[in-house]
Amino acid sequence: MISRYDIHNFSWIDLQSPDEFEIRKIEEEYSLEYFAAHDLKAPTPRPRIRAYESGKFLCAVMHIPAFKHT
Repeated sequence: MISRYDIHNFSWIDLQSPDEFEIRKIEEEYSLEYFAAHDLKAPTPRPRIRAYESGKFLCAVMHIPAFKHT
């Protein structure tokens, strides 16, 4: 699922368990570097934040516990 939040010149793209189609869509729309798109394809063991060489974006992985799954 893709959720977008735009505030001034800043965009937050929230991907929850993205499938291959969603990753490609974001990769093309934002011209993501190869490693950024690759990082989105597999679960991560721990939270992290990474700045990419282009300097155009950051990738943040956050694990937020769900106390009640609906």
